[in-house]
Amino acid sequence: MKMGPLALGFEAPMFVPYGRKRRDLDKARKGEGNRAFSASAGACVLTKGLVIVPYILEKLRCSAKAARPTFKRRDRLCERDLQLFEAFVTNVGEAVSHEACARLALKRFPKEWEKRASFESAVEEPCTMNLLGAMLLRTGWTDDVTMLSEPCLVVRHQGNSN
Repeated sequence: MKMGPLALGFEAPMFVPYGRKRRDLDKARKGEGNRAFSASAGACVLTKGLVIVPYILEKLRCSAKAARPTFKRRDRLCERDLQLFEAFVTNVGEAVSHEACARLALKRFPKEWEKRASFESAVEEPCTMNLLGAMLLRTGWTDDVTMLSEPCLVVRHQGNSN
């Protein structure tokens, strides 16, 4: 963290819609298309993420004590900020590992603040339950319960483009 802010994406649904009508509870989030968080693959990686991501966050918290997790993508990041996001990868055209998928999404993540300030999330919902926020609370990294309702940036890599 001495070199400036960092960004860390997880290739799993990191938020779910909240406050929907009963008939819409498990429908795709706006922007997911045919890759719904509640469909077989989405539900599987969401479940794995619920146990793997807190493990990663806990280890990271121990080794980067000064880091401050944030979801505020439009604000200028400070040296200690850790920008957390969901890496949503589809249509890569070949079999790649989960790590490679997350790296593809990271390539789309704007490094310059000016570009990031206008960067749109690939998946949006008006009201959410931020699972990353819940994990940060559980690991003791934050006590800010407002993180549970903060929107989580979703970065999507499209196709084989660079």
